[in-house]
Amino acid sequence: MALEREYEFYKASKAAWVAEGREGQYALIHHEALLGFFPDVHAALVAGYDAYGLHEPFMCHKVAAVEPVIVCRRPVCNATPLP
Repeated sequence: MALEREYEFYKASKAAWVAEGREGQYALIHHEALLGFFPDVHAALVAGYDAYGLHEPFMCHKVAAVEPVIVCRRPVCNATPLP
C-alpha cells in the first residue's frame, strides 16, 4: 500500500500531537520522519515538494482527534460523517 509507513507513523503520533495542541494543523511526513506542521494543506504540499521533489512520496495529513468517516454512494459521492 502506498504511504503505509507514513500513515502508521501518523496514527502512532496523533495522540501526542493532539495533546500538544496541533489539532487542525497539517503534518508533513516522509517515511517515519516529521518534517513539520503547517497551517493549511497548501503550505504543507509546497514544503513537501520543496523537500522531496515530484518523485518521492510524502504525506500531508490534517491532525484530528477524531477522523471523519466519509461514505460514498454511486453515482454521487456524499461527504456524510457517520455518528
